This record gives sequence, structure tokens and C-alpha cells, in this order.
Amino acid sequence: MYTIIYIIIRQILSFTQKRGCNVNSNQSYQEIWAIVRDELAKQYSDAVMELWFNHFELVYLDEKDALLTTTSEGFVSILNRKSAPEIAKLFERTLGFPVRVRIY
Repeated sequence: MYTIIYIIIRQILSFTQKRGCNVNSNQSYQEIWAIVRDELAKQYSDAVMELWFNHFELVYLDEKDALLTTTSEGFVSILNRKSAPEIAKLFERTLGFPVRVRIY
């Protein structure tokens, strides 16, 4: 199921980028995720970062939700249970408001 959601999200993003929509948002998403990822790197070894977090991409953000995609499809449920709450705290510190993190 997560694979299908991931494919749909990627297609929507590709379509909106081709039409010139959300290009600045995409760059902002990358910058925000870079800040959060750097904070994670302070807590985890390079091996853990490479295994889990370096392959995440922030694809959506609003006042309630942050949506991350990953290439580690087989571990999505584990990542949502174990990592999403911690990542949500880092987003809150970075953004100044809480968001729910969902990983697909």
C-alpha cells in the first residue's frame, strides 16, 4: 500500500513541477528538511543516518502535517512508529509550531 501512495505522491509532484507550481515550495521543503536532518545527525551515527534518514524527502508541509517519503519502503511502519515522533519534535523546534509527521 505504501508503494502505491509513494508512486501517486511522486506523480503529483512531477505534474505540479512541470506546470510550474510549488517549485519554490519544493526548494523550501529541501531547506527545511536539511535543517531537521542536521539535527538528527547530531544524535545518530553516520551509519544510522545513511540507513534511515538520508533517504527521506520532505514532499509536503502545512500547518498540521509534514509528509516525508523514503526509499526504505519495507520499514515504513517501523519508521512511523519509532522515528516520526522524534522527527516531529525537531520540526517543531525548527518551525516554531507542532506538525504531525507521516512517512511513506
